[in-house]
Amino acid sequence: MNSLTKQEQETIIIYNEDDDTAIVFVSNKKTIKKLTQLCNKYPDEYEIENDKDYDKYGCKTFIIPKTSVKITPKSKKSFSKESREKFSQNMKKINSNKNNDTNIV
Repeated sequence: MNSLTKQEQETIIIYNEDDDTAIVFVSNKKTIKKLTQLCNKYPDEYEIENDKDYDKYGCKTFIIPKTSVKITPKSKKSFSKESREKFSQNMKKINSNKNNDTNIV
């Protein structure tokens, strides 16, 4: 098997509006492992399209539910020192109120 450079290790996802499935072409070993595990766990929903274990470059093609394809922005939660302090004080108040409520007989 020929090896690919990191730049050549692609994941290509193809789907259209009519079908409920997506075709995923993968050459990254970690993603191949994850998708293979899903194929084994959910054989009615996930399948390996090509019967060979790998092609000559170590790639596999999968058919997966289109609902499994998600595009989400990376969450960037950066709080100022003041915000963190305010949050900390609020949590202390909440926890203090919880403790007081449970001590009432």
